[in-house]
Amino acid sequence: MNKIESDTLKNLYTLTFEKNVLNYNGINGYSMKDNNCISLKLGGKFLFTSHGYGDRPNIKEEVLKTLQNNKEITKDYLLNNVNSMYRFPKLTLSRDKLSSLQEDCNFKVVRNRDKADMWVISDKTLEDITSMTYRDGYHPITILTLLNKYASKFQNNENTVFINDLILRIQQMDEDAIIIQEQNWYHDEDETSTDYVTFVKMSKELEDLKGISKNRGYIHFINDYNIYKELVINSDKIVVDTHINKLCVEDSVAFDKDDFERLNQLLKSGDKENINIALSLMANCNVEESKTVLSLIFAYYSENMKNAKVWNHVNFKYLRKMYERYINMSLSNWGSTYDHLIKCMCEDKCLNMWSSRYIANSMFVNVLQNNCGAFTSESVFVINIESLQLKDEYKDKITNDEQNISELVETFDDLPF
Repeated sequence: MNKIESDTLKNLYTLTFEKNVLNYNGINGYSMKDNNCISLKLGGKFLFTSHGYGDRPNIKEEVLKTLQNNKEITKDYLLNNVNSMYRFPKLTLSRDKLSSLQEDCNFKVVRNRDKADMWVISDKTLEDITSMTYRDGYHPITILTLLNKYASKFQNNENTVFINDLILRIQQMDEDAIIIQEQNWYHDEDETSTDYVTFVKMSKELEDLKGISKNRGYIHFINDYNIYKELVINSDKIVVDTHINKLCVEDSVAFDKDDFERLNQLLKSGDKENINIALSLMANCNVEESKTVLSLIFAYYSENMKNAKVWNHVNFKYLRKMYERYINMSLSNWGSTYDHLIKCMCEDKCLNMWSSRYIANSMFVNVLQNNCGAFTSESVFVINIESLQLKDEYKDKITNDEQNISELVETFDDLPF
């Protein structure tokens, strides 16, 4: 998808047909104006359309592409270029962590973003200014054609004037503007008002029209253009809270295989205090250098962690955001879940030899041994853990690791089940 240019975004309007409030007098006394039957409001700026829930683009990621600059934000950069920083609301960045970074990089946090050299935003910032609706969109000419068709069919002159006023408003729109329609109605099919019946026919015909996406789909748009434009204008100041979190812990300890085993024991213990200790250690490790361990921990132990107090601490929430694809993987007796874990770690470039064997060993026990009876005294087939090997396409994605398979096969006697 192309980068979103703020100055070329099209206006998006919401045309609402309300048919659930009736106030009519006699056969042709129905008044669309009195009943607020039709409203037209500026809803924001149109971004794009998509089809299918699973295939739609991530609107926050698409908007973030517009805001990201090419600067490499490091501690040295902060020290030499940033005197003040503004925190947007709803960050996953604890004040304790930021205070430590302040001391290292000699900047202050200010309440007025106009006076700040750097703005820290989050997913929530983008979530608040973007929206999505399952509707079709139309260009003004499409709506005008329909309204012109029905304008002369209303018997109450007030309704004709009302429709003509609406037509005039739409004629003043840019021709490439987008109009989405909302339908809210609970009407009586036996309604005798001629104008009401005409109104219902018009709204139904609108609902059946083919719009810009040729079929109903998802409309993505900016709902707060003022904030969005301000962010775009100041994009050279913007940094995401997850990146600042990484800077806060870049001098911390990086987890290795031995740390994984220690976390393993803490999380399996079932003791609340032990689990909180494990989560605190995770939140304060060198996240960038600990991706292998953190990916495995979230994949295997998310359920154990969710009831811990630290799980909902702001200091831990950014980790949950970074590793959300590993949460709720539900590794059990289905081989496909382990395939998915391997593929995710390959994509994140954090699958090394020992983690691949750990996953293979747990899959062997959970799927082949416990579920299928392999490698038991009753089985007539010969199969063992060493038989489980990655395909070449995934072997090639394993990061450098000093240990070899023969050293690792017997390493994991204590698997997470």
